[in-house]
Amino acid sequence: MAERATIAATPREITGKKVSQLRRQGILPANVFGRGLASRAIQVDSRDFMRTVRTAGVRSMFELRVNDEKEPRYVILRGLTRAGGM
Repeated sequence: MAERATIAATPREITGKKVSQLRRQGILPANVFGRGLASRAIQVDSRDFMRTVRTAGVRSMFELRVNDEKEPRYVILRGLTRAGGM
């Protein structure tokens, strides 16, 4: 089986309109959700994320590793919105 592209993330404390501060720092705010799972606010490095998505393709399944979780989650990107400059 082919190895999945990995996205590294950390939990996000900043929410709402304040996420623009994160974007200025090169951090991409994101949310992880799914059937039977509570929504989770995370953040990823913008450059690493874009490099991974360009390499694997936007329609790929990714291995998401959040630094405070033991096991990775397998995710598909949905609702990807690109702001100016990305």
